[in-house]
Amino acid sequence: RSNRRSPRHPEGLYVDRLNGYFFWRIYFGYPRIRYPEGLIIRKPPKGGVLFLWCVVEIHLDQTDSKNFKHIMYSKVIMTFILGATMANKKNPKIDLKEAGLEIGLRFLNFFLKSDYLHYGYFTPDLEVDISNFAKAQENYTEMLLSLIPDKVKTILDVGCGSGKTAQRLLDSGYRVDCVSPGELLTNHVRERIGHRIELFNCNFEDLKTPKKYDLILFSESFQYIPIEESIKGALSYTNPKGYIIVADFFKTDATGKSPIGGGHKLSKWEAEIKKAKIEEIKSMDITKETSPTFDIINKLYNEVLFPLWNVIFLLLKNRLPLLMKLLKWKFKKRIEKIEKKHFTGQRNGANFRKYKKYMVYLLRKSY
Repeated sequence: RSNRRSPRHPEGLYVDRLNGYFFWRIYFGYPRIRYPEGLIIRKPPKGGVLFLWCVVEIHLDQTDSKNFKHIMYSKVIMTFILGATMANKKNPKIDLKEAGLEIGLRFLNFFLKSDYLHYGYFTPDLEVDISNFAKAQENYTEMLLSLIPDKVKTILDVGCGSGKTAQRLLDSGYRVDCVSPGELLTNHVRERIGHRIELFNCNFEDLKTPKKYDLILFSESFQYIPIEESIKGALSYTNPKGYIIVADFFKTDATGKSPIGGGHKLSKWEAEIKKAKIEEIKSMDITKETSPTFDIINKLYNEVLFPLWNVIFLLLKNRLPLLMKLLKWKFKKRIEKIEKKHFTGQRNGANFRKYKKYMVYLLRKSY
């Protein structure tokens, strides 16, 4: 064990221990963890380094060589805790919604072989089961494509998700460009169809292009954009007499607090349609067909994720009791919020039908 100035970083603290099991270094403001397996964790935010160093020194002083494995686990987890909870201006935070969509995409792709991120459209002959979810998502895409008027040649897909719907549009003969804010999903779009489209990596409100399109598509992206900005942008980027498709869920006027977040208020949206220079060609209420999506999600959380959640906490409590106490103290409110949101069974199809209405609109610019 040594505690001295680093010759390579004289301004930094240097801690190491060599016993054939691991080699660990920390530099103040620039920590690095190395293990024989090749794991390297770089640059947790400044300000957390001294706290991490102190915690590990206490572990080393109070623990013998038999507990090195537990120490190693503690250090890795502590590094991630500090990296996730302390501000770092040089590394901006990933949007939680985008991270959730990325996780959902990975899950759907691995288990269901689906690259779509939108809801499923369950027809009466399709059983509500997770094994049929990919088919329900295909039904949804087919429904969207059936709404596109014959005269449409060019489409702007706003909030294109993984790019799978845009790929279907391209394969159907349309010329397509995409708007994709964020970083994680945009990488998927580039890999899938980046060579076939112009990709605008920005929010729709910040889009600047001289291009005009025959149709603007908002497929489950409309709720993330202020209504006024959506209408203004859609009208400015459509050709004369161009079309707009909005497919998303909206808040109803039902009393009580919805356990399912998201969505613009339906009454406000419909009032804005009347005020704007837009003609409503068609509207469909597909709440009944899409609400089973929440029944499947609810079942997944209660029968798979909640037991895993409990097992993880049980293992931490058994193997790393001090760390578990720290986690519960530091993230008590966040843990309670997660459990209330996802593991109480309230985010189901019945509540979706009560508090939300999934609407699909085909609109046309009146000038």
